[in-house]
This record gives sequence, structure tokens and C-alpha cells, in this order.
Amino acid sequence: MPAYSLTPMQTLRKWLKTVMFFHFKVLMIEINLLKGGSILSYREGWSVKKLKDRALRI
Repeated sequence: MPAYSLTPMQTLRKWLKTVMFFHFKVLMIEINLLKGGSILSYREGWSVKKLKDRALRI
């Protein structure tokens, strides 16, 4: 095996974890918007206008 600092499997797992983490955050925002809540979205730094535009589009 080549002497990497991380094995390809570890790199892939790390990358997948990162992708899943961001996907989860986006999913949480979407679910929150569908419910009409905005607490999570405020914390994520969304502006109120963006929130309203987004909510109206759904």
C-alpha cells in the first residue's frame, strides 16, 4: 500500500462524513422551513426576507 497519511478508505469515510454533515444541515433547514419555523434558520444566518421568499416558493 502507498504510504499516505490517510488510507483511501479513511479519506473516503472522512469525505462522506463531511458531505453527510452538510447534507444534514441543509435538510434540517428545509424541514424547518416546511414547518414554518425560523429559529434554526436564524441561527444559520438566513435573512428574514430570504426565509419568506423561500417559504412562499414551497
